[in-house]
Amino acid sequence: MQLVQSPSTKHVQAITVEMRSFDDEVVQGLQQFLIFPLRTVLMQCTSQSLPEQVLIETCQALNVLLSKSLLHNKAVFMDLFSILTNLMFFDKTNSMAPRCLSEEEKMAVVQALCTLITKSSDEVLHEVYVPSNIARLGSVVSQLVAFVSDTKTSRSLRSQAMDTLLVLMQKRTYKHKEEWWQHGSRFAGLLPGISTAMLKVVIGDSKQGHQLFCKALDVWTEVACLTLGDESLSREQNEGFAWIDGLQMPQRLKELITRRDENWVKSVLPRMEFMIKEISKLKKHDNWKVRRAFVKWGDCLLCQCEKSLSNCASLILEVLVLLMTDSYTQVAAPAKAALEKYRDRQSSIEGCRPLVEILKENLYSLVTSLPRRIRMEDEEEKGAVVGLLNGYISLLGNNMSALLLSLPHVTRLAKVLVQVLQLDVTDQKILEESGMGAKGSTNLSNFLQRVNVMKPRKVFVHFRDDNVKAGLLKACRLLGFYGDLSILVECFLDLYRESAAHQLSCVLIINEILAGHGERKDTVEGVFSTESGREDVVRMLLEEYLSYDNMTLCETKPQTQLVPVSSSSSSSSPSVSLYLMDDCDAEAQQTATTRNKAIMLTCLFLEGVAVCAKVTGKKLRLMLTDALYPVAEKMGSEVSAVSSTAYLTLCHMAEACQYSSVDELIQSNADYLVNSISLRLRHFHRHARAPSVLSVMLQLCTTNILSLVWDSIVEILETLDEHHAEQAVVFLPVLYQLTLAVARWFPVQHTPQQAKPTSPKAKADPAEIVQLLVERHRTRLQAEAYEEEAAAEDPHTVEEEAAKMAEEGELEEKAEEKKEPPLHVKAVKEVLSRTKHLVSSSDPRLTLLALDIIQQGCLDLADHQNELLPMVHQLWQSFKQRFQDTEKLVVIKAVKTLHRLCSCCGDFIRQRVEKDVLPSLKSCLEKQAQISRQCGSSYHYTVNFKLQLTLLSTLGEMALQMGLDGAGLEQVLYCCLPYLSQHQPAKLQQACVESVKQLMMCDADIVWLALSGLYMPAVPAPPSHHFQPVTVFKGVGENNEYSTSVTMLFQHMDSSSKPDT
Repeated sequence: MQLVQSPSTKHVQAITVEMRSFDDEVVQGLQQFLIFPLRTVLMQCTSQSLPEQVLIETCQALNVLLSKSLLHNKAVFMDLFSILTNLMFFDKTNSMAPRCLSEEEKMAVVQALCTLITKSSDEVLHEVYVPSNIARLGSVVSQLVAFVSDTKTSRSLRSQAMDTLLVLMQKRTYKHKEEWWQHGSRFAGLLPGISTAMLKVVIGDSKQGHQLFCKALDVWTEVACLTLGDESLSREQNEGFAWIDGLQMPQRLKELITRRDENWVKSVLPRMEFMIKEISKLKKHDNWKVRRAFVKWGDCLLCQCEKSLSNCASLILEVLVLLMTDSYTQVAAPAKAALEKYRDRQSSIEGCRPLVEILKENLYSLVTSLPRRIRMEDEEEKGAVVGLLNGYISLLGNNMSALLLSLPHVTRLAKVLVQVLQLDVTDQKILEESGMGAKGSTNLSNFLQRVNVMKPRKVFVHFRDDNVKAGLLKACRLLGFYGDLSILVECFLDLYRESAAHQLSCVLIINEILAGHGERKDTVEGVFSTESGREDVVRMLLEEYLSYDNMTLCETKPQTQLVPVSSSSSSSSPSVSLYLMDDCDAEAQQTATTRNKAIMLTCLFLEGVAVCAKVTGKKLRLMLTDALYPVAEKMGSEVSAVSSTAYLTLCHMAEACQYSSVDELIQSNADYLVNSISLRLRHFHRHARAPSVLSVMLQLCTTNILSLVWDSIVEILETLDEHHAEQAVVFLPVLYQLTLAVARWFPVQHTPQQAKPTSPKAKADPAEIVQLLVERHRTRLQAEAYEEEAAAEDPHTVEEEAAKMAEEGELEEKAEEKKEPPLHVKAVKEVLSRTKHLVSSSDPRLTLLALDIIQQGCLDLADHQNELLPMVHQLWQSFKQRFQDTEKLVVIKAVKTLHRLCSCCGDFIRQRVEKDVLPSLKSCLEKQAQISRQCGSSYHYTVNFKLQLTLLSTLGEMALQMGLDGAGLEQVLYCCLPYLSQHQPAKLQQACVESVKQLMMCDADIVWLALSGLYMPAVPAPPSHHFQPVTVFKGVGENNEYSTSVTMLFQHMDSSSKPDT
C-alpha cells in the first residue's frame, strides 16, 4: 500500500528484493497480488510526472515478476500491454504526454514489453493479434521501428527494440490453429516499414557493431518469411479472403489487414529483390558472426520463400556458395549444410529445378563475366568472385568431369583462366641477381640461405592481392581434382602452342591442375582415372617441359671474345657481374620484358617438374634418365630465379624418390650424369652448358663424388686443351668450383701462422729454434735454386725446364718409393697447370677468373708443400706480369692472389717478390700518393682508390708472412709513408697505419728511424748523464702533416715493447 500511495524507488526496490527471494511457485501463486501495485505505479506514470528512476525500477520489478511466472489472465495481459505501449509513445511529438521519457526509461519499458510477450501463454498472447487490436499492433511495431531507425538512439535500445519485434512476429501462437497462415496478412502492411528500417541498419555504418547487424538481418529475414512464405501465401490464396470480409469490425480496421493476392505479391517483389541485392553485397563482411548470420538468412529464404522469391534464388545461392568457401568453419559448415538441404529438398519435389542445373547455369554466367570483373572490380570484390568460382566447382564436385567433356565449355573455361592469370613480367628485378652458375662466384652456403628469397615472385597483370591469387590457383587445383586430367592438360597445351602470349598462364595452370590431381585418391567416385593414365600425362609433360628448346630459352651463348672491363667504371670487389658473359648480338636486341618472360617460363617448367615428382612419387626413379640432367643443368644457370627454382626442384625430386638428400640423389645417379656430360662434350658447340652440370655436382655433393666424376674432370681438361682459345670462358668456372669443392671437402689442417711480437723475457726451446732455422734454410736454398735456373736460362725455355724438373721429380719419387699424392691434390695440380696459360690472357675477365683459381688452388695445396712450391714456380713467370697490367681490376686481384701465396709459401717467394713485384707496386703507390692528396669524396669510388686501399691493407701482412728485412722491408715501408699524411683520405691513412704496425713486427728499428724522419715529438733521452743528447733530425717537436699518425704509431710501438707483467 505504501508503494501505491507514495511511489518511490525505495519501495519498488524492496518489492523486487522480496520477489527475487521467493520460489517460482510462490511467485506464480501471488502473481495477481504482486502485479496490482506495479500496474498502479505504471498508470500513475502515464498521467503524472514521476521521477525517472521510479519508472525504471518498476519496469525492472515487472521483469523479475514475469520471469518467475507465466501470465494466464487475458484482461491483465491486455491491461499491461496497453499501459506499456502508451508509455512508449511519450516523446516530443505527443502533446498529451506529461513528459518525454529518457533513453533509460524507454529501454526499461521496451524490455518489460518484451518480457510480457515472452512470458504469456499462447491463449493470452492470441489477444494481441485479434483483428480488433490490429491498429494497436501496428502502432507498437511502428514505434519499435522508429527506435531502430533513429541512429542517435543508443545501441542497447535499438537492439532491445529488434528483440521485441522478433517476439512479436513469432508464430508459435498459431501453429496448432487453422488460421496460422493469417498471421502473415496482419504483418503484410508493416512489411515495407520493417524491411526498410532493417535494411538501413544492415547497410549502415560498420561502427554500429556486428550484434546490431546480425539482429537486423534476423528481423528482416523473419518478416520476409512471415509475409512471403510459400506455404502461407499458397494457403491464403487457396482459402480466399472470406475470413477478412466476415469480420465484425469497422471497414477502416479491415483495410489494415492486407490481402496477399498475386497483385500484392507482384507489387512487393521488386522492392524485395532490390533489398536482397543490397544485402548480398555485404556477404564478405569482416566479422565471421555476420557472415554466419548471412548463412541463416539465405537458408531461411531458400527454404520458405523459394517460389515467391524465385527470381532471387540464384543470387541467394551465390551468397551461400561463397560462404561455403569461408576460412571459418563456423561459417563454411552451416553454409554447406544449407546447400545440401536445399539440394535434397529440390530433388524430392517434383517439377523443381535440380540444384546441379542451377549451379551449372550460374557457373557459365560467372565464367563469362569473370575476365571483366577481375579487370574492373576492386581487390575485395575480386576475392569474392574467385571464392564464388571455387564454391561452384566444389559443389558440382564429380559433375565437373561430365561438364568438362563438352568442348565448348572446357574451351571457354580454359580461355578465361588464361586471361585472368596473365603474368606480369615487366619487373626488372628478375634479372638483377646472379645464381649458382655465375662463373663460380656465388658461395654455396649463401645461396642455400637465400634460395627461397630468390624464387621468382609471381605478379599478375589484373590483380595484386595474394588472396585472389591463392583463390584462382585453388580453382585450377579443384579442376584437376574433379576433372579429367588428360582432357584438361591437352586443352591447355593446345592454347600453349597456339599463342606465345598464353604460354606463361598455360604452364602455370597445368602445374596447378596436376597438383590438384595428385591430391585425390584413385577411388574418387564418378571420375575415371588410372595410374597408367596419370603416368602417361606426366611423361608427356616432362618431355615437353624438358625439351632442348624450352630448356635453352633464357640461356646466352658463350662467346669467344668478351668486352674488356673499363677500369674507370668497374668495381674492384669480387662481383658476379665481372664474370657474366655479354649477350650475343641477336640476344642483345631482346627487351628486358622478353628476357624476363623467358626466365619466368623456364622457372614454371622447373616447378612443373617438381609437381610431376610429387604426383608420381617413387616411380619418378624410372624417369630420372630424362629429368635429372636438364634440371641439374638449370641449377648452373647465371640467373638466380632459375638456379634457385632448379635447386628446389632437385629437393622435391630427391624427396619423391625417397632419397635422404640431393647429395644422395646425385651420387646414386652419378654414372648417368657423367655419361651425359661426356656425350654432350663431344658435341660441345650444341651443348655448351654441359660443364655446368659437373659444377653443380661438385657444389652439392660430398667428397665421395670426386672419384665418381674424375673421368668427367679429365675429359673437361682435355676438351679445354683442345679448345683453349675459344671455350676457356666456359670451362674455367667449372675448374674454379672444383677448387672450392676441394677446400670444402679437405679443409687446410695447419693454417699459416703470422709472426707476433714476442716479449723480451719470452724464452724459446732451443730444439724448436734449430728446427725452424733448418727448415728456413732448406726453403731458401730451394727458392734460390729455382731463381738461378730461371735467370740462367732463356725466358722461353723456362716452361720446358719446369716440365723437365717435374719429370725428374716423378722419377725421384718412384725411386724413393714415395706415395702418389691424393686424388684431390692431383686434381688441383691439373687445374693449376692449365690455368697458368690463361693468366696472361688479353681478356681481363678471363684473367680475373684465372687468378681466382690460382688463389683458391694454392690454399688447397697449403698442406702439401712438396706439390705447392713447384707449382708456384711454374705459375710465377706469367703471374708476375699481372702487376703491370693496364686493367686496375686485374692488378687488384693479383695483389689479393699474392697475399694468399704469401700466407701459403712466404719464404719461398720472398726473393721473387722483392725482385719482380715490389718495384712496380712501389711505383704505383708513390705515383698515386700525389694524386690522392686533397681529393674529394668522389675519389673514393674510383678504381685507383680501391687499388691503393688494397695495397695498403695487404702489404704489411705480406711482408710479415715473407719475413722481409733489409732493403725489401725498406721498399715496402717507404712506399707506405706518404699515406700517413693527414691530406690523404681517411681510409687510406687508417690502412697505412695498420700496415706499418705489422711492419714493426719485422724490424721495429727500421720503422722507428723512418717515422722519426717524418716527425719526432722529442729528442730521445740519453741512457746516462755521461752521454750528450744527439739531434739526428731537424724540427723536433714541430707539428706537421704526419704528426698525428706518427704519434699514434710511436705510442703503439712503446706499448708493444713493454714486457708482459
